[in-house]
Amino acid sequence: MNKIRNSSGNESSTSTINAQLDLTESSGEGSRKISVKSTMLSDVKAKTNYSVNNVTRILYSMSIIDDQKSNALNKSEEIKSFLNKTNHHSVSSSRITSLETDSIREKSGDANFNYSSDFNSNNSTKTKKEMTAWEKWFLMKQEEIRRRKEIERKREREKEKERRYQEMLRQKKRKESEACVKQWLERKKIEIQNRQEMGEAKEERINQGSHAFEHWVLRKYQQKKVEHLRGEYMKKKEVEEKKKKAKESEEAVKRWMARAKQRPQRLSYACRGGSKVCYYDATHPPSPTFINPLPWQD
Repeated sequence: MNKIRNSSGNESSTSTINAQLDLTESSGEGSRKISVKSTMLSDVKAKTNYSVNNVTRILYSMSIIDDQKSNALNKSEEIKSFLNKTNHHSVSSSRITSLETDSIREKSGDANFNYSSDFNSNNSTKTKKEMTAWEKWFLMKQEEIRRRKEIERKREREKEKERRYQEMLRQKKRKESEACVKQWLERKKIEIQNRQEMGEAKEERINQGSHAFEHWVLRKYQQKKVEHLRGEYMKKKEVEEKKKKAKESEEAVKRWMARAKQRPQRLSYACRGGSKVCYYDATHPPSPTFINPLPWQD
């Protein structure tokens, strides 16, 4: 920082003399020379101080490493020494300050800076033969930096495009997974509802079966009870019928016995009507008079 202030101070002291800046502009008819004279010392000092303050604010505002700062300062010193050595092109302190700012911005990595319009117009009007080796190298470096920055921007755009594409794929996969999960949940919900309905139907069938079984058991019990009552009734009826038959038989025997008393009494063996008979049974045929003891022999 001290180097920048000292160098700007030296330039302001040399700018007390009337400085002349020759700029050549190329055109179809030729070139013309523009002479610019600076006569007021106060204006030069004000511009120098204002430019130095701008450079100071830029250096303090940017967070760059020490190596980049030192390289930027060395670059500004080389620019000033080159412009001081050239007899045909002397640059004012404001021009030097703007070049210092541009070089510092270049080293600090600012991608949106613009080079000095005077310097670019001056270089554009020169032909390659009129350029010195340093100017050619400087332009080549600027072109290389521009290409490198363009490549970097292109790479960043490609990275951003790839990042967006990957983000789109992730969003798509996330939506697909959410849709799959939603479908799975709906399917499981339907299955649970079906199971509940089947369970309710099964329970209803079981309840109906249990009620039917209870009715069947009750009917069977009633049937058995009726059969038991019928059996008891039949047994009782049989007993009563047996008693009735026994009573009737007893009465019949009594009637028969009452009638039998009036009949004549049967006689014993070989007696009938008070007289003896040959055989006790009149219905039986008489005994044979001859009996063959050996019936199989004649």
